[in-house]
Amino acid sequence: MHVVSPTEVHVAKMVAPCTDAAYVTAVFDPATQEATRLVGGRLARDATQAPQVYLDFTPAPRTLDVRFGDPTAAPAETHPAPPAPWRMYDFDLAEFALFGPRTQQDFGFGFAMAWPDGTSPALRILGAVNAKFLYSSDNGARDHYRISGPAFADPIVGDRGGELITDARTGHVIEARFGRPNHTGYDNFMLKLLSATAATEGNAVWRRLLAEHWSNCPADAPGR
Repeated sequence: MHVVSPTEVHVAKMVAPCTDAAYVTAVFDPATQEATRLVGGRLARDATQAPQVYLDFTPAPRTLDVRFGDPTAAPAETHPAPPAPWRMYDFDLAEFALFGPRTQQDFGFGFAMAWPDGTSPALRILGAVNAKFLYSSDNGARDHYRISGPAFADPIVGDRGGELITDARTGHVIEARFGRPNHTGYDNFMLKLLSATAATEGNAVWRRLLAEHWSNCPADAPGR
């Protein structure tokens, strides 16, 4: 995950070198702390994004429009947006890098999620998420929250929420463990911060990591 600016975040998802990889970008309104556009695509061989789908948020009325292939095309799907501030579950909580909690108190947001299994609709509106502050650890450096709410309600197993741990100073995610998957083929969700790069080096490190994914790959590898 790369914080491009105070209003833009990029996320790349690689499984193994020289294999198909997702590349998603998001632009935010700093006043509302909500994404105004997400662009989903693939990581191209030149380390750029090959866009495929566009998700646009309209604040009044609160709607999400899905467009495939062409950002100027008529929406293929339109949905009522989740409660504010809305977040994209399969964006892997990247929004918290900009707008994560910085006070030790309960908070809430709303979740939407793309579910690319070939069925319609491609975008699912999951609903509200409740984050209840539990305690701080590591001499106050980490804040722990219990995650629950309609977005994690399951008619069979019940609550599929879990625990979220954030950096108390910046709000970014240190670890999250939830019972609800955010991608097809998953059984649940776990996100853990392994390392971080200084802001002055972030862009160079990001570009190198993207380029390395397609470095020395065979000609028939799936990159565009």
